[in-house]
Amino acid sequence: MADKKRVNLMVSQAQYEKWDNAVGSSPEYSSLSDLIRTSVAHELSGGDGRDTGEVSPRTAEANTEALDRVTDSLSRMDSTLSDLDERLSDVEKAVTSTGRAELKNDIVDQLPESESDEGLDGETPERIAERIGEDRERVATILGQMADETNLVTRVGEGEDEPAYARMDSF
Repeated sequence: MADKKRVNLMVSQAQYEKWDNAVGSSPEYSSLSDLIRTSVAHELSGGDGRDTGEVSPRTAEANTEALDRVTDSLSRMDSTLSDLDERLSDVEKAVTSTGRAELKNDIVDQLPESESDEGLDGETPERIAERIGEDRERVATILGQMADETNLVTRVGEGEDEPAYARMDSF
């Protein structure tokens, strides 16, 4: 302690509070004395008071810690957004699947019933689409898929310009 000298400094209450608030709001300064020492060193290092561009080790450390906190926060936000995106996709799939199942049921309800496809006129996608207020192409696609993939719907002949379909009640 022999090589250090104490410097007493008198400032107004308002100035003291301003400096004290600066210490409390900045991780760069550990105390009021540290703020004063850093400020004086900065002033003297530039000669004319201009910033020399050098960063003190304490400032660099504080900046690194702040960047690490920001990076962690961004990483957590990215993870949260990814989770939300995945959940939204699941909801969209469920809604689409439910809507498609309901549409299939509406279409099948419009088909005539038959245990065999002999002598049955069937129903065309166009007429079904008109009755249920749906797009003809969508109805035709669903009927075609159901006829190809299930035993519930069968092609029974040709309508005016497209196949006719019937519902099979026996499997």
